Amino acid sequence: MAESRQKRRQLSLGQKIEILDFIESGKKLADIASLFTCDRSTISKIKKHAKKLRAENVNNRNSKKIRNRKSNFEDVEEALLKWFTQMKCMNASVNGPLMLQKASQFAASLGIKEFSASSGWLERFKNRHNIKFSRLHNEQTPGEEFVAADRWLEDKLKEKIKGYKPRDIFTAAETCLLYKALQPGIITFQGGKTNANKVPKEQVTVLVCVNSDGSEKDLHIVGKHPKPACFDRVQKLPLSYYSNQKSWMTNDIWKTILWEMNQKFQAQNRKIILFVDSAACHRCANNTTPAIRVVYLPKSTHFIQPCRQGIIKSLKTHYRRHINRRMLTTFENGVATQEFTRSISVLDAMFMLKRAMVLVTHRTIRNGFLISGFPFESDETAWSEQGVKDEEDEENETFNKFVSIDDELPTYGELTDVDICQQVATSTDKRYLVDDDECDVDIKERVEEKRQLTRTEGLAAMYTFRAYLEQKFENFDDLPFVKLEEMVEDDASKGRNQMLIKDSLEKK
Repeated sequence: MAESRQKRRQLSLGQKIEILDFIESGKKLADIASLFTCDRSTISKIKKHAKKLRAENVNNRNSKKIRNRKSNFEDVEEALLKWFTQMKCMNASVNGPLMLQKASQFAASLGIKEFSASSGWLERFKNRHNIKFSRLHNEQTPGEEFVAADRWLEDKLKEKIKGYKPRDIFTAAETCLLYKALQPGIITFQGGKTNANKVPKEQVTVLVCVNSDGSEKDLHIVGKHPKPACFDRVQKLPLSYYSNQKSWMTNDIWKTILWEMNQKFQAQNRKIILFVDSAACHRCANNTTPAIRVVYLPKSTHFIQPCRQGIIKSLKTHYRRHINRRMLTTFENGVATQEFTRSISVLDAMFMLKRAMVLVTHRTIRNGFLISGFPFESDETAWSEQGVKDEEDEENETFNKFVSIDDELPTYGELTDVDICQQVATSTDKRYLVDDDECDVDIKERVEEKRQLTRTEGLAAMYTFRAYLEQKFENFDDLPFVKLEEMVEDDASKGRNQMLIKDSLEKK
């Protein structure tokens, strides 16, 4: 009798994540298959779907489940899960009857009439998303929070960063940026009907992430629209971009950013520690990002968050100085204030932010960590940058107010049931879901669609710019420009070769 075929082993999500960790550590696929008593083809399939499995793990899927059965009412589940995650992060009390009530409300709002909330459905929902109810601890009073923060600095911080190099100690914090705001004092001299007191309301949330030696400075942008018109024909964005209808950081976006950071550090074979405040949007399950140890700062953490100790202010100072210079240049060319404001897109803001972050010095970042109480030795020679002047406070009081104009605006908050339903209902086509009253100019008007520039135009513009630099600056270094020139000319030569081949074939 032929030997019966061995039954294929079913692996749980947790086991698949463990297999991925083995693969990334360099272990042979055959050895991994032997360890988990499964076929090598199974290991290969898990490797192929690594990104999807990691994402499921970060999103709190039940790691013990073997099969990922989909719900018949996915929109209701998605809405309820968003609401539950928000309530959990806010330490709100949630129970079964309340969740059934909310599920019914979401189904009604989404127009799903056939849905019936039952205890059986709720149990399956909880099992699918690894949800367990637990009792809440008593909250601290504001005074107790400050005492706890001081005690945390004295007793716990040094132990937490033990064993980590300065380059592997990170912190991250959000700030709101009104990216079209102009300095009132400069606007007024132009005259006209422009209201200098009216600040443009277009905003983005900027997540600033830096390490303690200032060698890594990353920015992540959260805007309102999933794909603004200004992104058309852009091959690569200058910064990571995410979207939310209120331009807020959300728990879903935070998990995505964490997952992307984890992928980067795993590829570098590094383990880092990341300090963030305990806001609801930052909550994430443990052990979902093996390369990143997330540490939540105690409440009332404004004074022990390094980004709040001059780093964010320096970023905004450089950004708004650039806005002022760009505005004055356009005014000299006869461009009106309103036209200039309208011309600033999210993409422009991202480029200016990237430039501003480059100008934030290592010393500014180092001082932010020192002021916050991180126990580093003060060594100015090791942490100052050669040839970079110390950043000074702007003497103009108006400019100082201009820099901090959006400091108190929220970067995250509680989503209403309407917000949650709108997110779920529009998840398939988010680009054109825009409120006419709050629509971003570059999507609402769509006056000029980006034209594809030709290679000839690109080369001509580059030669003109090079000539300007050579005439204007005596110490002009053309080495970076030569590399850029080669890249553009290589692209142009490819186009010419294709034309020659096409002409040759036509003659034959």
